[in-house]
Amino acid sequence: MTFDMIVKVTKLTSVFLIIALIIGLCAGCLGTNEDPEIDQLIQTLGDENDSVRMNATKALGEIGEPAVQPLIRVARNENEDTDFRRYAVYALGLTEDERAVDFLIRVLADENENPELRMSAASALIKAGDVAVEPLVQVILNKNRNPSAKAGAIEILGTIEDERAVEPLIQVLKDKNENEDIRRIAATALGKIGDERAIEPLVQVMNDKSDNEHVRESAARALGGIEGTAVEPLIQVMTDENENKNIRRFAAYSLADTGDERAVESLIQMLDDETIKIDAVDSLAKIGDARAADPLIEVLDDENPFIRRHAALALSDIGDEKAVEPLIQMLNDDIWEVRRDASQALANMGEPAVEPLIQVLGDENELTRKAASDSLGDIGDERAVEPLIQLLNDENDNVRKAAAQALGNIKDPRAIEPLIQALNDNNPEFRRIVSESLAKMGETALEPLILALENEDKNIKRGAALALGSTGNEKAVEPLILLLNDESENLRKDAAEGLGNIGDQRAVEPLIQLLSDDDKSVQIRAVYALGNIGGEKPVNCLIQILDNKTKDIEIRRAAAQALGFAGDERAMESLYQARSEEDMRLRRYANKALISIEMKNRPSISKA
Repeated sequence: MTFDMIVKVTKLTSVFLIIALIIGLCAGCLGTNEDPEIDQLIQTLGDENDSVRMNATKALGEIGEPAVQPLIRVARNENEDTDFRRYAVYALGLTEDERAVDFLIRVLADENENPELRMSAASALIKAGDVAVEPLVQVILNKNRNPSAKAGAIEILGTIEDERAVEPLIQVLKDKNENEDIRRIAATALGKIGDERAIEPLVQVMNDKSDNEHVRESAARALGGIEGTAVEPLIQVMTDENENKNIRRFAAYSLADTGDERAVESLIQMLDDETIKIDAVDSLAKIGDARAADPLIEVLDDENPFIRRHAALALSDIGDEKAVEPLIQMLNDDIWEVRRDASQALANMGEPAVEPLIQVLGDENELTRKAASDSLGDIGDERAVEPLIQLLNDENDNVRKAAAQALGNIKDPRAIEPLIQALNDNNPEFRRIVSESLAKMGETALEPLILALENEDKNIKRGAALALGSTGNEKAVEPLILLLNDESENLRKDAAEGLGNIGDQRAVEPLIQLLSDDDKSVQIRAVYALGNIGGEKPVNCLIQILDNKTKDIEIRRAAAQALGFAGDERAMESLYQARSEEDMRLRRYANKALISIEMKNRPSISKA
């Protein structure tokens, strides 16, 4: 039932339509209100179904003033369930009623109140919006209010972003006798509101070296959120070598937030300042001005690998083609994280980086070949297909893996046959990646993969089976069913797993027959596959296995897990019984399966 329908119901006083949604009412009895309709909606706040509770919450908010006092009674009642009270609190915010706001502020200010309820009160006040601004302003200006209440009120005002809060927040910010955390939060709120009136007081606080360091930092950071004349003061602070390091850093971040071109040259100068070099790099990246490209290219040679990494990513954000060659040189870096970020930067550069990356696929350094393959796979340009196919025969395992993965990302049909042939590789991890890449090819790879099931090479057959199963395509069902009778137990396992992934009911009978296989690991794989397929027959079969205490314990454990995959309520009785058995792992799997089933079927299942 939608929110609009519930609102309509409340207006027509047809509460029985809502009651029809309720599975169980809340434990506490509230007594009879003057309006039974409101009483019934409030009771619905205790429903097990989150959707029903939220719809009732919205409906009560729409009712407005008549619902306020009943909701306050619920929210105030400490004997009620916490979630029930939280929904009542949130509904009060939707009413946009002054009495509701006053109550919510009292909850917010009560340090002895349940923390979850106080958080809900904060959310409700934000939802109340305009009507909450003046009362919240009174809270922050009240010298007798506790710091927790004032901090919460300031954060809410910053979120509401109402200009009426600006002058009071400035007053709090400038009061050096005020708690430093309160002043810091006030500065942040002013930055969120973004009113130009806050610029001058924020600049004054930022420049006052006698003031609290953390308040000054927050003032510097807040200035970045306000359009206006703060750029020059921020530049002055950032370039002052005698200034506190953190304040200089926050000034750099704020300059980036302004996006003002006047900041670029000053930030470039800071690339020579070790104190805030990395902050200057990040800020230049955010502004994205092409003037920063050459200076950032020079930073790629910095002795600090962390700065090299940030510079590489900054250059990709700017997108200047002249950065491609220097970034390719970074693929030879000794530090793995630097190579990774350089590779990502080149991928972000896109088309201009393709040809230079293809050239270095033949580099003598395997780390460079791998990183270039990664980048080309991320870019997805078809020009890289043939060179990457050549790398499937590279002497280095990691290079071959990267090439196979890249080809899977590009999805060019030219790679299908070479990838199938690569399945005869001796490295099982490489074969797995090749299978995954073939599966990504989709419909175009189906026929070649089905033909590969007849290949004499067992590794190729296994890889093709895994790829077919991963496609999820129903055309793979019959060929995989035939493999269930293969002489190789590994192929039978792979076929069973693939059929489970596809989830087609045609596989149910053949998989049930596989439960009599001579190899226990094959039986277990068939059990899992039946659980993934689900449905009446597979579930009944799995229940029989679980209930049969003469069965091998490993197969019974697999049945418990598979019943969790299936998510069928009919299995719950057997799983409850399995929780009492001696085998610890069986008990654990049964318990996890029950949780999975309950999660999948909420709210139709009552709690055990």
